[in-house]
Amino acid sequence: MAVSIKDIARRADVSIATVSMVMNDTPGISEKTRERVRNIIKEMNYIPNARARSISIGRAGIIALITPPWKAAFSDPYYTEMIRGALEAARAKENQLMLEICDSHFLEQKLWKKLFDSKKIDGMLVATPYLDQDYIKELHDLGKPVLLINGERPDLPDMQSIGYDDFRCGLEATNYLLQLGHSRIAHISGPANQASAINRMEGYKKALTNAGLPVLDDYIVDGNYMPLEARDAIIKLLSLDKDKIPTAIFCANDTMGASVITYLTEQGDSVPLDFSVIGVDDNSIASEIQPGLTTFKQDIFSLAYNVTTRFLDNFDNKSPADRISMRIPMEMVIRESCARYQTL
Repeated sequence: MAVSIKDIARRADVSIATVSMVMNDTPGISEKTRERVRNIIKEMNYIPNARARSISIGRAGIIALITPPWKAAFSDPYYTEMIRGALEAARAKENQLMLEICDSHFLEQKLWKKLFDSKKIDGMLVATPYLDQDYIKELHDLGKPVLLINGERPDLPDMQSIGYDDFRCGLEATNYLLQLGHSRIAHISGPANQASAINRMEGYKKALTNAGLPVLDDYIVDGNYMPLEARDAIIKLLSLDKDKIPTAIFCANDTMGASVITYLTEQGDSVPLDFSVIGVDDNSIASEIQPGLTTFKQDIFSLAYNVTTRFLDNFDNKSPADRISMRIPMEMVIRESCARYQTL
C-alpha cells in the first residue's frame, strides 16, 4: 500500500500541514522538526503523487528540454551529458523532465506553444541549434519561462541564456598554436547556423588578425561537427599547394579533431610533429585517441545540472525571478596533439 502524507504525519507526530511545509521548503518550522520529518520520508520511501504535488505547489512540476533529433541527441556525448544533468537536477527538486525532440513535427505543429497553452509544463530549456531564429522569437514572445542553453539572442535582451564562451575558446586555441610558432593555421568549423560554431570561428579570426596574419578563405573549411565531413575537410586542406598546406588545425569539436588525427595517422603523417591539432569539448574520445587531443573542456553535465536547478528555483522563490544570462570560460586541457613548429 502506498505511503501517504497522513502516514508520515502520524509517524512524526506532527500535523499534515507541517509535513506539507517540509516537503515544499516553506519557512516557519524548526530545523529539528524539519530534519525529523525528512528522515521519516526517506525511511518510509514516500513517493509524492504527481497530481497532488502539482496542486500543492500551484504549477505543473514539469519542465521541457528541447533537444536535437534522436540521432544527434543520443549519439553525441555533449547532448547525452546535458540530458543526464538536467534529469538529475529535476529529480533532485522533485520535478519531472519532459524530453521533446526538435524535428519537423515539433516545428510544423509549433508544439512549444501547445505545451505552454495546455499548462503541461512550467518552463522550457532549449538545447537544440535546429530551432531557427524566427521560431525562437515566437517562443520568446509567448512571455513564458524559456532559457537557451549554448544559444544567444543579443536582439532579445530579456531572453535567458547560458553557455560557454565560444569566442574566447576560439581565440585562446588559435593563440596557443601561434605561441607554438605556427602561422599557417586552418580551422575546421561547425555548422554555419549554430552560434557556438560561429563564435569559435570569430575567435579564430580575431587571434589571426591580432597577430597580423591574414584570414584565408582556403583555411576555413566546414566540418559540420561530424567526423566524415571533417575527414573531407582535412583532405581538402592537404590538397593545397605544398607551401600553403597548414601546419596546425583548430577543429571546432573533438569529434572532428579525432577524425583529423585518425586520417593524418593513416596517411603516415605524425601528429604532432607534422601537424598540430586542437579540438573542443573534452569528451571521452579526446583522451582515448592516440596521441591525446589537446582541447577545451566543457563540463556539460554540471552546466545542465546547475542551470536546471537555478531555473526551477525561480518558480518557487517568493522574490522576483533571477534572470539567467551568463557565458562561462572553458578550461584548456593540454595533451600530446600539439607541438612547436619545426622549420625544415
